[in-house]
Amino acid sequence: MALAYRSDIDAMRAVAVVIVLLFHFDFAIVPGGYVGVDVFFVISGYLITSIVLSERATFSIAEFYARRARRILPALLLVIATSLAAAMVLFIPQDLARAAESAVAAIFFVSNFLFQDQSGYFDTAGHLKPLLHTWSLAIEEQFYLIHPIFLLALARLPWRGATIAALMAVFAASVTISAITTFTDPLAAYYLLPARAWELATGSLLAVRLFGRPASSSTAALASLCGLALILAAAVTFSESTAFPGVAALVPVGGAAMMIWAGQRPSALTPALAWRPLVWIGLISYALYLWHWPVLVFARYANGGELDAVQTALALGLVFILSTGSYYFVERPARAWPLPNLSRALGGGAALVGAAACIAWLSGGLPQRLSPETTAVLAKSERSPPLECVDRGISTDSGGSYCVFGAKGRTPSFVLVGDSHANAVAPAVFKVAADIGQAGYFVWAPGFCPLPGVTEIRNPDYSRPMPDFIALMAKAPQVKRVVVVCYWGLHVSPERQFRKLEFRDAGYDGSGRAYNRTSLARGLSRLTEALPGRSLVLFEDVPTGTELDPKAAARLMHVWGEAGAGGGIGLDRSAYEQQRSYYLPILQSVAAERPEVEIMPVSQYLCGPTRCLGWLDGRPIYRDDDHIGRNGAMLMADAFRRAIAPSPAPEPAAGDAIVTGAIPKAKTNSSAFSLDRSCSSNSALNPVCHDGGR
Repeated sequence: MALAYRSDIDAMRAVAVVIVLLFHFDFAIVPGGYVGVDVFFVISGYLITSIVLSERATFSIAEFYARRARRILPALLLVIATSLAAAMVLFIPQDLARAAESAVAAIFFVSNFLFQDQSGYFDTAGHLKPLLHTWSLAIEEQFYLIHPIFLLALARLPWRGATIAALMAVFAASVTISAITTFTDPLAAYYLLPARAWELATGSLLAVRLFGRPASSSTAALASLCGLALILAAAVTFSESTAFPGVAALVPVGGAAMMIWAGQRPSALTPALAWRPLVWIGLISYALYLWHWPVLVFARYANGGELDAVQTALALGLVFILSTGSYYFVERPARAWPLPNLSRALGGGAALVGAAACIAWLSGGLPQRLSPETTAVLAKSERSPPLECVDRGISTDSGGSYCVFGAKGRTPSFVLVGDSHANAVAPAVFKVAADIGQAGYFVWAPGFCPLPGVTEIRNPDYSRPMPDFIALMAKAPQVKRVVVVCYWGLHVSPERQFRKLEFRDAGYDGSGRAYNRTSLARGLSRLTEALPGRSLVLFEDVPTGTELDPKAAARLMHVWGEAGAGGGIGLDRSAYEQQRSYYLPILQSVAAERPEVEIMPVSQYLCGPTRCLGWLDGRPIYRDDDHIGRNGAMLMADAFRRAIAPSPAPEPAAGDAIVTGAIPKAKTNSSAFSLDRSCSSNSALNPVCHDGGR
């Protein structure tokens, strides 16, 4: 028995997809627009369960999956194929390889696992992944694979309440998993079915009439209004810093459930929810969801960054054009195709797209597509060679002894500690140390800053190196200089990529991300208290931004055919000063109260009066948008020298000769970054294994 059509569900789809689009296109009015996906989950759970139960007497698993394929695959394969083709034209090799890998994962509906695995500290940003949004489709398909079989098995049990009891158990278990893993493993909570199943189960519980029907039209109208208010309230008040899904997802999920429940009885709101423009958007909502993200990714890619108002309007217009065409010329005709013909077409299309994606993926992104100029830029965009004996946390050799870097045979007099920004400058720091006859320890981890008592709520590993670092300092009383290099913007910058990060300590006052400034200041103060008799040198952060990323320059060259590698790479000095303004007052306040704290500026080495360098003497000085490379790090050699062994060495004047690009190169030899892997090497960067205990 076919389900009766409900226009209110298409209206809900319209609301859900519109807030998702507004969120992804950076409309500030809906900072929590991502909750639209949760509305889709509830709708899917309700509809699929209703279909299975209504057809239970004649239900066919094969026919069910065939209908799902007919509904989902034609438009999805078209979007995957189009995205892959566009990536082959526009993307540089490493971006294409990632996009092709995700295309393969999307075809097999496992892209949620891929993106959960890829979303690490050094991962390609989401704005470079045209198929990132397929994670939610993968969750739904995994649900479709399990749920019908689960329901049919329950229906055969003699107890009539078995289905409701089982669904309630799934709901309870999943919501518990979601609430816990949102804090302990946020990527798993966001991307994987176990932490999302309760949202689909909510729809299923509505389908089995756990809550009955509204008693009256006025009750239905009130419930529908309240449900819509909850969805919109979540979209307007939530943000990227909201711990999600977890308990917070109860708000949009509850709102969606109330609207579905209310829609079982006509009410005063029924005509509004049947408004034809709203219903039409709901009808093409699947296509809108499929097309909007690839269009946005490729538009930003070609533009080299965020879109302005006109570009945003054009991109949204293109999304609606593609979605309308996809709905009327792909989705609807596919529903009328004879199943054998459709199966052959879908199977053949998936095989062709999958084969093309595998070729692009396994070839490393078809690098032969690039021009010689673009290839040269990418070739010069190299990472600093790793230090021997370095691992995350405290660097030790295979025997557990602390590793010492710098001058061979010298007792360590300093320690370099921090996050990946410390790791980026470490080769240069220890090259300078070797040149002046000094040696030191090295402690680092991704995202780690030595702030005793401070945790990041979504990263349980954030403070893990702290106890070992304090223990090392206790065992090395001769170490008098602590050089701290951290990405301070992670803590206090209001920029979008940092909005999810919340740093807390025992004094947390419930103010959310606003407390980050307090936790940073208190953490630094506690660090000085934990290291009595030591001097702390807090390095200001280097300029950061897409404008400094050599890969960004290569992308623009590949898209637009720009000549002259690196000619336009650089950041406005005003933008860097804005970055400094977020964290520098906090560092200065700590230094003003603690005479043992010194702030080390770096702008005089990397910036002129109007511009900060991203390119020097035909080579990039950054390896990406916020990690400086070996060439750039050596420009700061004098700052490292003063941090390690302070002396009255003169500072270069601000902007001295930098405006014209005639910055004098740091004196290095060709082997300065060439590491001998043997422990007996004479290389200045090769560590001497020092038995300091652990």
